[in-house]
Parts: sequence; C-alpha cells; structure tokens
Amino acid sequence: PSVEVSAGAVLGMLPPMKPRYYSISSSPKHSPGVATVSVSVVQGTSPTGRRHLGLCSNYLKAQACQKSFPPSVMPSLPGGPSGK
Repeated sequence: PSVEVSAGAVLGMLPPMKPRYYSISSSPKHSPGVATVSVSVVQGTSPTGRRHLGLCSNYLKAQACQKSFPPSVMPSLPGGPSGK
C-alpha cells in the first residue's frame, strides 16, 4: 500500500532546529561598535558515506557578505552554551 503525505506534514514531524551559537571574533579596540563572528563551514562524509553539509554554516557561506543579520547576544557560560 502507498500513502500520500504532503511536504508540510513531513516538515511538521521534524524536530525544531536548535540554535547555533557563535563567538565574537572581533575586538572593540580594532573596530569599536562592530562585532564579527568567524564560522567554520561544516562539510564532510558521514560514517554511512552520505555527504554531510552543516545547515547554518553553509547558509552563511552562500550569503557571502551580501547580508547582515540581526544579533542575539547571549551571556558567556562556563563550558559553552550548554553550561557543561
């Protein structure tokens, strides 16, 4: 038997994306009032041989400085965002 499922129904079954946290890589001494982040583009092959591309890092790469993004600044936590 076959079942037809809409793309919206499939997307509705996926878990929500988790936030991506990046560190500020600029210095206020060098560029006051400007904050930049450095992002390593995630690309590789999974253990099953499937090509893996990081969702956010590849999206940012595709933008190639064409956009600025509204910041969401979070306090620094010991051990990173999870606090571990």
